[in-house]
This record gives sequence, structure tokens and C-alpha cells, in this order.
Amino acid sequence: MINFQYYLYKSIGNRVRFYRKNVLGQAQADFIEMLKGEGLFMDRQRLSLIENGRNIEGKNPYLLSETQIDLFQKIYKISRTKLLFGEYEERMRLIKLILLSLLMNGISNTKTNQQWHPFFVDPIEDESEFIRTSMLNLTNQSLKEEATTVFIGHNRAKTKNIVARISDYLHEEYPFFFNKTNRRDYQLLASEYEQEFEKSSNLFLKLLFGNLDYSMDFFDSLLNLSQQLDEYKQAPTQLLLNRGQYGDLAIGWLEIRFPLFIKAFNEVWKRHGKRFCDFFQSQLFDCRTEHFSSNNVMKDLTSDYVHSLLISEEFISLLEELLTIDEYTEETMIGHNYARNLLQTTINENLKDDRIYSKDIYDEEKYFYDVRQLNFLVKQSNKLNAKQSRLALFACNYVEIKKVSE
Repeated sequence: MINFQYYLYKSIGNRVRFYRKNVLGQAQADFIEMLKGEGLFMDRQRLSLIENGRNIEGKNPYLLSETQIDLFQKIYKISRTKLLFGEYEERMRLIKLILLSLLMNGISNTKTNQQWHPFFVDPIEDESEFIRTSMLNLTNQSLKEEATTVFIGHNRAKTKNIVARISDYLHEEYPFFFNKTNRRDYQLLASEYEQEFEKSSNLFLKLLFGNLDYSMDFFDSLLNLSQQLDEYKQAPTQLLLNRGQYGDLAIGWLEIRFPLFIKAFNEVWKRHGKRFCDFFQSQLFDCRTEHFSSNNVMKDLTSDYVHSLLISEEFISLLEELLTIDEYTEETMIGHNYARNLLQTTINENLKDDRIYSKDIYDEEKYFYDVRQLNFLVKQSNKLNAKQSRLALFACNYVEIKKVSE
């Protein structure tokens, strides 16, 4: 279950403290006196509990009472939504973190037995692993080569310098995914494995296939694993049925494919971010709706509630709608066509490539092969000439294919 309530209480506490210290410029004692003047009696211990995001049964079981919410937003001169969930940018960040947690669905690293996190390794936590993964996934060739030299040569003298330069580069290129605050807050939210999340998790994963490069790379890895490891043998069929966990594969184990994942995720957000924002605004951030009690909204803002949202018919329908749109949109349909074709070929054992050259007729096997090739040719179109493109297709042996005249 996504630990929404824990995250929410911590972020509200930070916000209450921030406004008291940085906006009002008051010490706790002065703030307590101000509350007293407004008719709310609160001791220092109770305020400290709130500011530290700690709820204690019998004192503040839901962190804030309805009276406290109303008074805090009055004193701070902010809306209820802003008090509970932060500024617009912070709410958008929360949605992204929830979607990432849903995608990962608690999958663990079998070597460390710890959950995978879809963020760059923190160099302070593990400097060696930071350099190793940088060596694998940096797109800046110069930095990549330097990271490789430092990692392989165990050159401690150059480590500090290369770590600083890589950090600057990652912060510039991937500001959301190389961010200590986002990584920390993701860890607060991160879900344990939930079977009920599998459908929505895999539907969101499929949205990433709108990026052709990502789609091809993901399925190359998935099919290789399905052929080599028994535990992945049924993975293509399971993915088709929206079953199973693929978060580690989705992020490329934070190695070579990770920048591709980030690009695909950012593209999904650019295409559909507003739809996700509208959903969470109406279902979560708008605390005056029928979903919440008028007596104490905090009582209903629970991890269970967010869990129910992510498996709800409304959210599943939203994901299915967005996926259908992407499958028929020019900029994303080729990636989805590639994914669909690979799944069709893999699941139907009679459509394997090993017998494709022995037949004289143009049948389903050659058709599916040509579809895959056409997707590949789209990706490589700027590198191939017309003759090379024709030779890549079985159809050229049965019909004449000419370049269209301008």
C-alpha cells in the first residue's frame, strides 16, 4: 500500500513549521500565543507533534482537527488545499511520485532485497554505485568515458571531481529524477507489493511504449529474459493481461535504459499530465467534495483512500482511455504497434522466426516479421537508403515496392 498518510502528515508538518518561521517569523511560544488570541489553546508539545508530522492517539489522532485546519489557513492566509497539499507545483510533484510508486509496485532488488527506486543513485549514499551506474547510463560521452576510467581504475584522486561534474550534469538534464527531495519523498510514499495494483501499474507502463526507442528496448530485454529464465517465461502473456511486476525492467535496473525510461515518462506526463491532475484534483485535492467528511477531512485522507483511488473503475478507465488515444495518435502509435506485434509474435508460438525462411508463401509469420521491420525502419530511416529499406522486407519478394515520387 502506498504510504500516503505518512507522507501527508510529514509534508503538512513541514508546511506548518515553514509558514510559522519563514512567513510569520515567530517562535513556537509566540505562535501559541497568537493561536490563544484566536480562541485555540495549544501547548508546545502539541505544536511540536504537528510540525514533526506525528499523530498520537488521544492527542492528535489525525494530526490536525477541523478547527485547527480552519484557523491555520486563516492565520497563514492560504487555502485549505495549499495547507494540506502545498502549492500547485508540489501537488504535481506528488502526482508524479504516486504514479512512479504505482509503476514500481514494491518490486525489490534480488541482490540487496531492497525496493528499487526510480531515481539516480545518491552519490552521498553510495559513491561507487553512483559512478558505476553513471558509467552505464550517461548520454554525455565525455563524462561517460571519465566515469569509466575512474570506476575501472579505482582512481580515488579524481573521484570527488568526477562525482561533482556528473551531479551537475544530471541535475541539469534530469532535474526531477536527480533530486534528493523527490527521492526522499518517494521513499516515504513507496508502496509494498500489492496484487490489486497490477492492472493499473501495467496500464501505466504501457503508456510508456508510445516512445518507440523505449518500446523496442523494453521488449528486447523482456523477450531475452523470457527465453533465458523460467520465472520470466510467461511474462509476455502476463503483461498482455496486465499481471505481474515489471518496475525493475521498466527502469532498466537504473542502468543503460534508465535515461530512455525518463524520456518516455516525461513524454507521458507532457501528453497526459493535465488529465492526471484533473483526476487527483477532483478525487483528492478538492477536500470539499462528497468523498470527505465535513466533520474532519483528515480522518478520510488515508493510505486506504488513495489505495482505493488507484484501483477504482474511474482511474482504470482513465488509463485505458489514455492508452487507446496513444495507440491511435501519430506520434505514439508506432511504438505501440511495435509492442503489440512483439506480444502477438511471442504469445503465438507458431509465429517464431526460426521457420520463416523455409516457406515459399507470404504467410502470417512473414507478415509479423515485416511489421517489426517496418517499425525498425522508422527508427533507422535517416540511416538507410531506399534500396536497403526494401531488402529488409519479405514483402519485396512477392510484390514490387517502389519509392513514391514526389
